[in-house]
Amino acid sequence: MRSYDGYYTQYKFFKRLTMSHNNAKILKDGLKKGYEQIVKYLYKQMYDMCERLLVEVPLHRQYLGFTGNTQTSYACGLYVDGTLEGIVTQKNWNSPPVHRKVKIGEWVYLRNPYEGRSRSIRGTSQVTDNFGLDTSIRFLRSFNAKKNTIQIVMTTGTEYSAYLEAAAGLDVLTGTYEAAKVILAQGFKPMQT
Repeated sequence: MRSYDGYYTQYKFFKRLTMSHNNAKILKDGLKKGYEQIVKYLYKQMYDMCERLLVEVPLHRQYLGFTGNTQTSYACGLYVDGTLEGIVTQKNWNSPPVHRKVKIGEWVYLRNPYEGRSRSIRGTSQVTDNFGLDTSIRFLRSFNAKKNTIQIVMTTGTEYSAYLEAAAGLDVLTGTYEAAKVILAQGFKPMQT
């Protein structure tokens, strides 16, 4: 006569092993889904914060635009786990630039500049691309974001923004940077469950 006790014991062990394997998979899938929901929630809040940051720009800027490239190039990149997930561009200035960026040493006269009266300027910085927004997007796509983080990076697409801040003492992004502390502190709201 055959004993089924040994087979039954093996069956219970196998069933327990299979169940624990399924539980591990279920737990892993649940954690993954929860993580995705949290990231989606944070991304939406960060997108809103980027829009608020971009609205701050005209409240602080101190320069008078010439070509319109700086004004139209303000942008924020949203990075999740080291990957660029979205770009938010400004909505303060609707008109496109009236001229490409001015290269170093080049003199340009505009009868109808982006802002202000007719005038000429001489380029003070080496520039890439022809238009500021192209430079902003290229910079945000090439930015080396950190893994295991969620980041916002704000930029302008004109190389002479640094010149305007440093040499001319005009606010291009500094005031918005200072306002960012408050916007970010107030921007995160608890997730409703």
